[in-house]
Amino acid sequence: MNPASKDLRKHMDDNPSTLSETLTIGTNLHIALMPDTPDLCVCLYDQGGQAPAAHLRYDKPNVQVIVRGKQNKYSETYALVEDIKELLMTVHNVEINSTQYIGVWALSDIIPLGFDEKKRPLFSINFTVHRTIT
Repeated sequence: MNPASKDLRKHMDDNPSTLSETLTIGTNLHIALMPDTPDLCVCLYDQGGQAPAAHLRYDKPNVQVIVRGKQNKYSETYALVEDIKELLMTVHNVEINSTQYIGVWALSDIIPLGFDEKKRPLFSINFTVHRTIT
């Protein structure tokens, strides 16, 4: 089974029409390590979740999404995070990369993280993922 971050990244890449900016795997959509460029970048990080219910074949990991925007584009970056939140929260009874996803729910609202050293806005949002174990 893939890390949840990999599957959700694929889902985001497969559904760019719902996002205010197009995200492309390997360009501005990454897992676990956010590169310094491009300015607009989204990175998904696997986080500890709830213990899996092995006897039910049910897994409940968490995923954190960090979004970095372009300089002086706070509002535009916030809007992108809202679009990502809306897209991921529509994942219900969907198969992604051969794994059945029961649902994705936000664990928090959008969290402003301030700005990086290049004055690019940073935001975070956390999700819990429920999926079946294969």
